[in-house]
Amino acid sequence: VTPTLVRDLPPYLNTQSSHNLISKEATISTLLTSALSKSSSYSTGKRPTLSLGSRSGGMSSSHSEVLVDIAVGVRSTFLLTSEGKCLVFGKSDCGLLGLGEGTTQVMNATRIAFGESSVGREMPQIKSFSVGLHHAVAVSLTGEVWRWGSSEYGQLGPVVADAADAADMVSTGCGSCILWRPERLILEKDGDSMIEGGGSCDADLVCAGSDATVLVMKSGAVLSCGRNSGRLGQGELDENVYEPTPMFGGVKLWHDDADRLYE
Repeated sequence: VTPTLVRDLPPYLNTQSSHNLISKEATISTLLTSALSKSSSYSTGKRPTLSLGSRSGGMSSSHSEVLVDIAVGVRSTFLLTSEGKCLVFGKSDCGLLGLGEGTTQVMNATRIAFGESSVGREMPQIKSFSVGLHHAVAVSLTGEVWRWGSSEYGQLGPVVADAADAADMVSTGCGSCILWRPERLILEKDGDSMIEGGGSCDADLVCAGSDATVLVMKSGAVLSCGRNSGRLGQGELDENVYEPTPMFGGVKLWHDDADRLYE
C-alpha cells in the first residue's frame, strides 16, 4: 500500500509544522531501568533529564495549532494537537475510538470529548496519550487520567457500572464491559495500592500495552493494572489486577515532588 497524505484534518490545524518526539514507551522503559539499577543516579534522589516532544509543561504559545503527537492502533489513528485536543479516525468494535456507544467507524479526524463542556468549564487539555490493543489512556495538563475502550483484563482500572454509566458500558466479545467514551480514573485508598491523598490521579505519563496499563505519577511512583503477567512488574500473580498498584514493590523513579517529566 502506498503512503497517502491525510487531507481531511480540521481547518484549524497547521499541518506544515512538526515536532521531534520521543516514544513514551521508551521513556518509561529508560526510567524504570535506571530506577532499578543500583548504580543509578536515582540512588541520590535525582533523575536524568528527558524530554517528550518540545513542550514545556504546557501547550504551545503560538496561535497556530499544530500536531504534536501521533499513535497508531490496530485499525485506527490518534492525533494530539498543541492545544491539547485528541483526534481519531479509523475503526474499532471495542470502543477504542472513544466517540460514544455504537460508534465503530469514522473516516474523518474527529475530536474525542473528555468530559462534558459547559458554561465556564472547558474540556481538559490532554498533554500525553497512549493506545493499546483495545484500550487507550490519556493524561491531562492537570494530571487527570482518562481511559476508554475494553476493560477485559482490568487494564482500564476500576470500572463500576451504575445507572449513570450504563449508557457507555455494554457486554461484548471484547471483554466484560466497554467504556465507549473517555472516563476519568479515580483511585481509592486501599492498602498497598493506596495513592497519596486518594481520589483523582495526579499523573505525569501513561502507557497502554496490549492488555495492561502503566501510570507514572508526579510523585515518581509507577503503577500498573491489567492482565496477570510479568508485564505488570508485580511478581507472580494468580489473577488480573483491576486497581492500579505499585510496581516492583513500590519503586519510585524520583523523590522530588517538584520534578516532572515535562520540564
